[in-house]
Amino acid sequence: MGFLPVCVLAVFTLQAELTALAPSRSDHERKLDNLVAFTKLFGYVRYFYPSNEAYSTDWDEFAITGVRAIEGSPTDAELANKLGELFHPIAPLVRVHTRENRPNDSEITYQPPRDTSSLKVLAWRHHGVGLDYPMYRSIRESEDATDPDVAGSFLDPTTLFRADLGGGLRVVMPCALYLDGHTTLPSGKVKATVAPPSVQQRSHPQDDDRTERLAAVVLAWNVLQHFYPYFDVVQADWPAALREALSAAMKDADERAFLATLRKMISALDDGHGWVSHSGESARYALPIAWAWIESHLVITAVMPNEAIGLKPGDVVTRVGGIAALDALRAEETYISAATPQWRRLRAMRGLAAGKRFTGVDVEVRRGEGEMQTVGLLRTVKPHSIVDPRPAQIAEVEPGVIYVDLDRVEESTFVAALPKLQQAKGIVFDLRGYPVMRTGYIFPIPHLIDEPVDSPRWLHPVATRPDQTDVQFNRSHWTVEPREPRLRAKVVYITDASAISAAETHMSIIEHYKIAPIVGEPTAGTNGDVNPFVLPGGYRVVWTGLRVEKHDGSRFHGVGVLPTVPCSRTIEGVRAGRDELLERAIEIVRP
Repeated sequence: MGFLPVCVLAVFTLQAELTALAPSRSDHERKLDNLVAFTKLFGYVRYFYPSNEAYSTDWDEFAITGVRAIEGSPTDAELANKLGELFHPIAPLVRVHTRENRPNDSEITYQPPRDTSSLKVLAWRHHGVGLDYPMYRSIRESEDATDPDVAGSFLDPTTLFRADLGGGLRVVMPCALYLDGHTTLPSGKVKATVAPPSVQQRSHPQDDDRTERLAAVVLAWNVLQHFYPYFDVVQADWPAALREALSAAMKDADERAFLATLRKMISALDDGHGWVSHSGESARYALPIAWAWIESHLVITAVMPNEAIGLKPGDVVTRVGGIAALDALRAEETYISAATPQWRRLRAMRGLAAGKRFTGVDVEVRRGEGEMQTVGLLRTVKPHSIVDPRPAQIAEVEPGVIYVDLDRVEESTFVAALPKLQQAKGIVFDLRGYPVMRTGYIFPIPHLIDEPVDSPRWLHPVATRPDQTDVQFNRSHWTVEPREPRLRAKVVYITDASAISAAETHMSIIEHYKIAPIVGEPTAGTNGDVNPFVLPGGYRVVWTGLRVEKHDGSRFHGVGVLPTVPCSRTIEGVRAGRDELLERAIEIVRP
């Protein structure tokens, strides 16, 4: 045997040994790769390939069909073929290829028809994203193909989008198409027109819950991937959240388990509006107590008489259901989306107290310096029905000082009280919570100003390319005009982490224009209209669909409104029945 063949044999032997030692992808990982690739391609075609066929597709059903078709593909090449077969009828110009079989540019270039003088071009423009909420919309925008502004714009069919799908695959596709009359070119195999499809009653197979749950992850992840407006300010690893959610959905045994999977996925957004509910959930009830996070402890702040026998305000909760209170809260926080730690902790406390009616939990408390007690409690009351003691909605708390609880007062009651407020020397507006007034965004601000003031800045995202590439924002705001009677009393506001969204719009105006001192703690740090949608299986996802900035253009999300007079509750204050934030506010406006 000569020298060359021996070397070749040695190389082959070494390669064989290395191959034997290298870990192979498990069947689970292979399926995950397949599903991730399908998920990404699904979003690109669903939201950015403007063919009539894609426009008329029932995407919930398509997601279910696609999961079934591709999950078991054993190789990258077979996965590429199956994806091509699946999407070709609705998106014939989409090309999926492996790294090894990359097509030449000549094979994937979208060649325009010889004569484009009578043609238009068509592409998606998403204002937010049109789902079920009327303020957001998605439209297919068209223009004459000969318009000189088309070249290089999002309407240019010759500009191709390329992306890595994972699993060894890539995709190439145009995001704009030529339109001949009512037909997109090239036409797919599914008959459709440019007119919107009629609303159809959708039915989903009930014999394959697992497939439906995987499809729900595909659908939900893509909405946020392309349209959630805060990825640049939060630390979300959204691709990792997809893989984790798909992996969990493969094994979830029932609706309850999958609901937890979706909630954990949405928690990665750090979105204070983010939440998932299910149509089959039982009505939520709460323990007959209120508690708060005070001085690094879970502290009972109010109890319902005859329901929480033996418990008192100021008791420190040490264990809930046999678990250390802090550990129980941290476990609850795993499933909570929040832009700030204070909002996440507040929602965790609410979640820990809530559950099915008449379910019970043992609560261990420490009183004073060491007296321990364990009390069994049942969830028997509606959430938020047990609240910390406060004065009446509108009350004179000291001579000349009027208290107004914006979390409870109705607009008619407030208007009726205006003559009394005109005579006040000091007014305390309490916005710990959410304004109940229909116009709570602005009341009572018109009566506190001499010149018009503006709202925070609303930034409506406009997307024309996948993965939030080159997102533009349409900026807007509204103006609050002064209104009689003008309240001339000294004014102060109270707020804390329970103030979110509309409450923060209100507080942002107070903050920016320095209308009044702000006593308390930072707000929740989340504002902007939500854009909810429903997934197969009855899961409803809520998320923030537009961006909000402070008046000066600085970041609001995750920051919120900060107090000018920081003040927090103490355990001793709770035990003594004091509202220390209110006391501090009264000091400021006291005549």
